[in-house]
Amino acid sequence: MVYRGFRQKKIVTCQHFTVLVNLVQHIVLSFNILIASLIESK
Repeated sequence: MVYRGFRQKKIVTCQHFTVLVNLVQHIVLSFNILIASLIESK
């Protein structure tokens, strides 16, 4: 029972980590698009 709870907690942590990674990738992508737009407008 305790082991199962620990395992579920680990899975939730992995999900949160994946969400965090996706968020960072999205921010980096948006930032790259913004920089590309600024360079093109010059």
